[in-house]
Amino acid sequence: MKANVFVAPDLDGGRRVILGEGPLMFDGRLLTTDARRCILRVTQVDDGRTENIDLAALLLANGLLHPDDKTPVLGCLAPTTDHRLLCATSVGLILLDLKTRKLSFFVHPEAERASHGVVYNDGKAGPDGAFYVGGTNFRPGEGRLLRVAPDGAISEPLVDAPPLTTPNGLHWYPTDDPDVWDFYYVCSNYPGVQFYEHRLSEGKMFRRPDVLSLPQKQFGYLDGMTGSDNEVLILALYESPEPGCIVFDRLTGEILDRVFTTAPQTTSVALNGDLLYVTSAAQGYTDRDFADFPDAGAVFRCSFQDSAHPKVRAAAAVPPFAFETR
Repeated sequence: MKANVFVAPDLDGGRRVILGEGPLMFDGRLLTTDARRCILRVTQVDDGRTENIDLAALLLANGLLHPDDKTPVLGCLAPTTDHRLLCATSVGLILLDLKTRKLSFFVHPEAERASHGVVYNDGKAGPDGAFYVGGTNFRPGEGRLLRVAPDGAISEPLVDAPPLTTPNGLHWYPTDDPDVWDFYYVCSNYPGVQFYEHRLSEGKMFRRPDVLSLPQKQFGYLDGMTGSDNEVLILALYESPEPGCIVFDRLTGEILDRVFTTAPQTTSVALNGDLLYVTSAAQGYTDRDFADFPDAGAVFRCSFQDSAHPKVRAAAAVPPFAFETR
């Protein structure tokens, strides 16, 4: 199944998106980021019109960034129960009112590692109202999945996880027990989709056998992930020999379909009904690379109405982060 360019990779001043990330449906609009430039992109889904919001400039104007500091990385976004956005940046988790552009600092999940170049790659609010986010400094074994409680308390929920370097896509499904959820997780340096039993009352995720193996030579690096409202997961493949995503059954591990893009650095995915949005990057590209892959950094879109597998259907509602005023 082919995904077509929906939002061009162009920014202002002749620039283009370096690292597209964090796709999220919010108030009927598609939000994405240019992570390396700390830019939030707000796209109208009817016509693709996009506004670029310089979050780094807002951080500076609100005293949350020093003029001498380098541009923060804006990895991912989550809605909050008070209808703001939680923005995971390398200077901490920031609350943003999209209407007023007012910012406030919430917490830094790893303040002790802030000087180590830690960035936050992918994250989502979980079924317990907490925010789960992967922190990485890209050093082998030093990645962490962190649970950020509504009151700002930080913990590490994974039990018996393999060493993490670049934590990435994550998604939950309910079970018959309201306290137990199935949790699916990928780390870009680990060639498989991990499966955990998430016990909410214990705040822990217990590892179970992997869902499927995805060797790097064949599939590239595993990146952002989302799921439909039944048993299907969609996983972006970064630097795959066949650029795009795989669509697979979470229970059997069967690959049901593939979504192809014209950008080898496919990064993340979000569903809105039967429409799939796919972000991409152009990290380290030369003029020759741009000539070969002019769509690098674009947002792609396709419809699962065109899929051969009707089992893929609308996404489950994105839960909000249960932010508590402190």
